[in-house]
Amino acid sequence: AIKTSNQKIYQAGKQTPALSGMGTTIVSVLVDQGTAYIGYVGDSRVYLVRDNEITQLTTDHSLVNEYLKKGMMTSEEAEHHPLKHVLSRALGTTPDVEVDMLSLPLKSEDMLLLCSDGLSNTVTQQIILQVLKRSRGNLQEACNQLIEQANNRGGVDNITVIILQCI
Repeated sequence: AIKTSNQKIYQAGKQTPALSGMGTTIVSVLVDQGTAYIGYVGDSRVYLVRDNEITQLTTDHSLVNEYLKKGMMTSEEAEHHPLKHVLSRALGTTPDVEVDMLSLPLKSEDMLLLCSDGLSNTVTQQIILQVLKRSRGNLQEACNQLIEQANNRGGVDNITVIILQCI
């Protein structure tokens, strides 16, 4: 589905000059029989919240993250780097795209938080975890609070948040 979406976005850019060069990111989760299957391209993220800890599951497809992996900068330098928004992989920018996939067995009470970089670039993982703890299972309220937190910190990019909780 992600590869098909990539082809449609790419073709739209080829057919309509005003859309030429457009691209986007995607993160998706399919839960089946207690396992989460995650597919992603770009810098939208999935976090796992388990046992009062938060872990980033996805890896950003960004220029700065490539520099980090190669040891060309520290994580502190990367956090505020002016090229942080430059993607190394995105949907719709090339005729074909490599989709990263992973799977994860889920436990009762696990939460998966899917978000765009509008959240992850402005709100720390610790604040995300605090908001989720305070919301006490009210997922809509947690989403609203996280979007509000990002907006209060500048909210210069689109902010998308989805939370899934295992029962």
